[in-house]
Amino acid sequence: MPAIARITLALCLLPVVAFCAFGFLATYESPGVTPLRVAYAAIGVSSLTAAGWLVLRGSGPRTPSQPRP
Repeated sequence: MPAIARITLALCLLPVVAFCAFGFLATYESPGVTPLRVAYAAIGVSSLTAAGWLVLRGSGPRTPSQPRP
């Protein structure tokens, strides 16, 4: 996958992370909404991990016959 596509996908995940962070904090206003806290935390951490993986990973292993993009 080209680097620009990986960075674009990672940037698309950042609003999801922000929304989940806000939702996670907002659930503390009402008692007894633990499933929402767990859902916000799981989705937020998963999105942050995916964005980091997309940005930090290389283009994958190259064979000597493949030129570098």
